Amino acid sequence: MSGGLTNVEAPARTPDRAADPVGAHPHARGRVRPSRRLRALGLVAAAWALAGGGARSLAAPAPSAVSPAGPQRADAGASGVVPAQVAARWSFPAVIHDDPSGAFQGAPALAVDGAGGMWAVWVDDRLGTPGAAFFTARRPAGAAAWQPDARVMLRDGRGRRADPAIVVDADGGVHVVWAETHGADADIYHSRLEVGSKVWTAAEAVGDDPGGAQQASPRLAADPYGNIHMVWVDDRHGTLDILHSRRLPDGTWSPPSRVNNPADGDQRDPALAATKHGDLIAVWQDVRAGRGDIYASRLPPGGLVWWPNGRLNASTDRQLQRAPAVAADSRGRAHALWIDDAEQVLRIATLPDPNGFWDRDRVLYAARRGTLLSATVAGGPGGQVVAAWAETRPDGSRIYAGVVPPDGEPVAAARVDASPLVSRSRAPAAVIDTGARAHVVWEAETAAGGADVLASTRALDVPPYPAAAVEGWLEYVPRGPSCAADGFVTRLCDGLPGPFIAARGVDLVPYLGSYVHVSGVRVDDTACAAVVPTEVAFKAAPCPRDTAAITGLLTDGGVPVEGAVVSAGDAVATSGSSGRYFLQGLTPGKRYVVTATLPCALPAAYGPFRALRGLNALPTGAFTRGEVIDDCAIDVFDLVRTAIQVKADGPFLPACSDVDQDGAVGIRDLAIIAANYGSTCPAPWRPPTPAAAPALVRAGRSLPDMLTGPAWRRAGRP
Repeated sequence: MSGGLTNVEAPARTPDRAADPVGAHPHARGRVRPSRRLRALGLVAAAWALAGGGARSLAAPAPSAVSPAGPQRADAGASGVVPAQVAARWSFPAVIHDDPSGAFQGAPALAVDGAGGMWAVWVDDRLGTPGAAFFTARRPAGAAAWQPDARVMLRDGRGRRADPAIVVDADGGVHVVWAETHGADADIYHSRLEVGSKVWTAAEAVGDDPGGAQQASPRLAADPYGNIHMVWVDDRHGTLDILHSRRLPDGTWSPPSRVNNPADGDQRDPALAATKHGDLIAVWQDVRAGRGDIYASRLPPGGLVWWPNGRLNASTDRQLQRAPAVAADSRGRAHALWIDDAEQVLRIATLPDPNGFWDRDRVLYAARRGTLLSATVAGGPGGQVVAAWAETRPDGSRIYAGVVPPDGEPVAAARVDASPLVSRSRAPAAVIDTGARAHVVWEAETAAGGADVLASTRALDVPPYPAAAVEGWLEYVPRGPSCAADGFVTRLCDGLPGPFIAARGVDLVPYLGSYVHVSGVRVDDTACAAVVPTEVAFKAAPCPRDTAAITGLLTDGGVPVEGAVVSAGDAVATSGSSGRYFLQGLTPGKRYVVTATLPCALPAAYGPFRALRGLNALPTGAFTRGEVIDDCAIDVFDLVRTAIQVKADGPFLPACSDVDQDGAVGIRDLAIIAANYGSTCPAPWRPPTPAAAPALVRAGRSLPDMLTGPAWRRAGRP
């Protein structure tokens, strides 16, 4: 085993962040002799033939590339900490899927997670049948591109699916719902991507369908208490109603309750949002008065009965108000946006306080050159609100967007899909991430006749945040209260923790296990209130400790691993969404073996090594995949168990048969097993190639200050 361990006692950047970035290590194949690997490849070929795979190359196909004639799969910008004033420019449209076939991709929906990452879902016809599948993609916070697509697990290959919605719950789980039609029956289905998993759960029917009733237009929202909420259109009572159900953290759905009251006329096209305090706001189109009005209702946190409905459009002269959307901003306000067809304008109404009344609606934008097709609205940090819409032009349709002015002025529209390669754009969806960047995705026909899901982003201006300062022993936490992101806390001598500190701004990892003073700003735009650090310094501890601590990163295929269990002696920790773990309370000078375990992979071990006083930074570790049967060895039994499930529909037994966790068992899974064939546990830590020693640079400390402080030591290999 190669690699080294770093002990950090003074302000020196830890090598695991500076020299061992996530994904920097080569994909070593483990301790398998070439002859054994060749035999494994032969077994894979036999297994593939047994599974009916036919003659096919075992080499993984090269990554698909988007034609140079179309928009490229890339994105500009990253989430910031405390946004500064920036130019109001949208990035060049980027393709978010990785399918080069030219199949239809459309009807996108978009959500943001607690760390500021993007999640998109869309209808995808790449499997050959229209409306047969949904695919998702993620763009992590701060990343410049979208990650590879993943297919949502569906009930079977039959039926037509449409109208997906997506949301991320307070624990980081991702949920997708959609409408699915089988013959004359239309129902709502749900699937979830568990935290740390790559495979969506099997589709489940939701909505408590009594049989024969039609369900459509599902919409999702997540409250800060771990629940997700869904509203949809349902005709079980003879007319079209808006119904609501909540999914509790234990996975159970509540019985449906009606949102519209009274149940006169038809209600359709609902939208749903949750404020940071858990208030639910629903809006919809309502024809109870014989015309198309926009109505709204509120469900307080933990409530069971929706409040009396209120009409949002002040005038009743116009015959059709349609396509409502709703969003909540960081100040707890709700904003409803809709299209006034009679005048071809966008109207907006604001609910300043969930316990109060809606402001009078006003014109936000007037179409001058075309017809408004659809609209969406998003709320975010600093009370910012962004509206986006699709509007026709003589040669097709366009996507426009703008920041909603707080003073009641019309929005300044800017084109989002500014590409000569796009002719018809429609169905926009928008969110604002925690770094105050607005994101819009939409469906577009290209000049070449294809259909893609594209995305664009721009930074927003937000007002300054109040200053904050904390001090104490610095610890790492995988998730903060009501947070879906990793961070830190300080703990005073009495053991009481301080406020959650976001893992943004100043890099606090080198200070783990030390007594520090952290200065920053208090950001409470969401239920995940946090201190965003801008400066950190060591401080003399009123209660000195003589202990050692260990930290590092874990990856799987170059992707950070969440949920891995890491132990050293009696200390146990779990890796967070960034792949980081933190073990503390260890004895200096004692020899330890660090063990990391993850389902479907061999346990990885590092050591033994002697723990030094202070912070010990381990090289980045990577797991060895292919442990289909939990017997501490990757062998022919794993190969055969996987081969017999090639091309089978999920769920797979055991679930680890889907080695690469892409929702299907195929040649890639067999190839991974072959690559690691003969490996046994504990597997090597598999550190990345050693890089240059990190620079001695730390926030708030000059180089001379560092050199006069306590010496920092780089330990030898274990």
